[in-house]
Amino acid sequence: MDGPMTESLSVEDDSFHSIPLIRIRGALVYGHHLAAVRDACTRLTGTAPKRVIIDLRAVPSIDSSGLSALLDIKQILPNAEVLLLCPSDRVRATLDTMRVSELFTLVRTDSDVPNLDGPSRIPPVAPQHIP
Repeated sequence: MDGPMTESLSVEDDSFHSIPLIRIRGALVYGHHLAAVRDACTRLTGTAPKRVIIDLRAVPSIDSSGLSALLDIKQILPNAEVLLLCPSDRVRATLDTMRVSELFTLVRTDSDVPNLDGPSRIPPVAPQHIP
Protein backbone atom coordinates (compact mmCIF):
# COMPACT_ATOMS: atom_id res chain seq x y z
CA MET A 1 0.00 0.00 0.00
CA ASP A 2 1.42 3.37 -0.99
CA GLY A 3 0.60 6.84 0.27
CA PRO A 4 0.38 8.63 3.59
CA MET A 5 -0.82 5.58 5.50
CA THR A 6 2.60 3.94 5.04
CA GLU A 7 4.57 6.80 6.54
CA SER A 8 6.05 5.70 9.81
CA LEU A 9 5.45 7.08 13.25
CA SER A 10 8.41 6.97 15.60
CA VAL A 11 8.04 7.13 19.38
CA GLU A 12 11.16 7.17 21.56
CA ASP A 13 11.58 7.24 25.35
CA ASP A 14 14.16 9.58 26.80
CA SER A 15 14.53 11.88 29.79
CA PHE A 16 15.55 15.46 30.45
CA HIS A 17 16.58 16.60 33.94
CA SER A 18 14.90 13.46 35.31
CA ILE A 19 11.66 14.38 33.53
CA PRO A 20 10.40 11.63 31.24
CA LEU A 21 10.56 12.75 27.62
CA ILE A 22 8.67 11.06 24.81
CA ARG A 23 9.81 12.05 21.33
CA ILE A 24 7.28 11.64 18.55
CA ARG A 25 8.19 11.85 14.85
CA GLY A 26 5.62 11.79 12.10
CA ALA A 27 1.99 12.74 11.75
CA LEU A 28 -0.28 11.73 14.64
CA VAL A 29 -3.08 10.52 12.42
CA TYR A 30 -5.41 7.58 11.90
CA GLY A 31 -3.64 4.63 10.32
CA HIS A 32 -0.34 5.18 12.09
CA HIS A 33 0.72 3.06 15.03
CA LEU A 34 -0.68 5.42 17.68
CA ALA A 35 -0.64 2.66 20.29
CA ALA A 36 3.11 3.31 20.53
CA VAL A 37 2.35 6.63 22.24
CA ARG A 38 0.11 4.89 24.75
CA ASP A 39 2.71 2.14 25.29
CA ALA A 40 5.46 4.70 25.99
CA CYS A 41 3.28 6.37 28.63
CA THR A 42 2.20 3.07 30.16
CA ARG A 43 5.88 2.25 30.79
CA LEU A 44 6.00 5.37 33.01
CA THR A 45 3.13 4.41 35.32
CA GLY A 46 5.43 2.68 37.82
CA THR A 47 7.50 5.82 38.29
CA ALA A 48 4.47 8.12 38.84
CA PRO A 49 6.13 11.19 37.27
CA LYS A 50 4.96 14.65 38.31
CA ARG A 51 5.59 15.87 34.79
CA VAL A 52 6.14 14.36 31.35
CA ILE A 53 7.38 16.10 28.21
CA ILE A 54 5.91 15.11 24.87
CA ASP A 55 8.27 16.36 22.16
CA LEU A 56 6.14 17.34 19.16
CA ARG A 57 8.83 19.19 17.20
CA ALA A 58 8.71 16.57 14.44
CA VAL A 59 4.91 16.21 14.32
CA PRO A 60 3.60 18.14 11.33
CA SER A 61 -0.09 17.37 11.84
CA ILE A 62 -2.62 15.69 14.08
CA ASP A 63 -6.17 14.44 13.56
CA SER A 64 -8.84 13.25 16.00
CA SER A 65 -7.12 9.87 16.40
CA GLY A 66 -3.83 11.55 17.24
CA LEU A 67 -5.61 13.90 19.59
CA SER A 68 -7.13 10.87 21.30
CA ALA A 69 -3.62 9.44 21.72
CA LEU A 70 -2.53 12.65 23.50
CA LEU A 71 -5.63 12.60 25.69
CA ASP A 72 -4.82 8.99 26.60
CA ILE A 73 -1.64 10.30 28.21
CA LYS A 74 -3.78 12.29 30.65
CA GLN A 75 -5.71 9.11 31.54
CA ILE A 76 -2.63 6.93 31.90
CA LEU A 77 -0.76 9.53 34.00
CA PRO A 78 -3.60 11.44 35.71
CA ASN A 79 -1.37 13.17 38.26
CA ALA A 80 1.32 14.27 35.82
CA GLU A 81 1.54 17.66 34.18
CA VAL A 82 1.79 16.95 30.44
CA LEU A 83 4.00 19.42 28.59
CA LEU A 84 3.64 19.50 24.81
CA LEU A 85 7.00 20.69 23.51
CA CYS A 86 7.09 22.83 20.37
CA PRO A 87 3.81 21.86 18.75
CA SER A 88 3.58 23.22 15.20
CA ASP A 89 1.10 25.96 14.37
CA ARG A 90 -1.06 23.34 12.71
CA VAL A 91 -1.03 21.07 15.78
CA ARG A 92 -1.73 24.03 18.12
CA ALA A 93 -4.64 25.09 15.89
CA THR A 94 -6.12 21.59 16.11
CA LEU A 95 -5.75 21.56 19.90
CA ASP A 96 -7.46 24.96 20.06
CA THR A 97 -10.23 23.99 17.66
CA MET A 98 -11.00 20.86 19.68
CA ARG A 99 -10.83 22.97 22.87
CA VAL A 100 -8.30 20.77 24.65
CA SER A 101 -5.30 23.11 24.78
CA GLU A 102 -6.01 23.92 28.42
CA LEU A 103 -5.55 20.25 29.38
CA PHE A 104 -1.85 20.49 28.50
CA THR A 105 1.02 22.86 29.17
CA LEU A 106 2.09 24.14 25.76
CA VAL A 107 5.80 24.91 25.66
CA ARG A 108 6.88 26.92 22.62
CA THR A 109 10.65 26.38 22.98
CA ASP A 110 12.73 23.89 24.89
CA SER A 111 14.21 26.70 26.99
CA ASP A 112 10.69 27.44 28.26
CA VAL A 113 10.30 24.12 30.07
CA PRO A 114 9.33 25.33 33.56
CA ASN A 115 11.22 24.81 36.79
CA LEU A 116 14.44 23.27 35.55
CA ASP A 117 17.81 23.66 37.16
CA GLY A 118 20.84 23.81 34.92
CA PRO A 119 20.92 23.87 31.14
CA SER A 120 17.45 23.91 29.69
CA ARG A 121 18.18 22.85 26.12
CA ILE A 122 16.58 19.59 25.10
CA PRO A 123 18.75 17.93 22.47
CA PRO A 124 17.16 18.37 19.06
CA VAL A 125 15.47 15.60 17.19
CA ALA A 126 17.82 14.01 14.68
CA PRO A 127 17.12 15.28 11.19
CA GLN A 128 14.56 13.18 9.36
CA HIS A 129 12.60 13.89 6.23
CA ILE A 130 8.90 14.15 7.07
CA PRO A 131 6.75 14.99 4.05
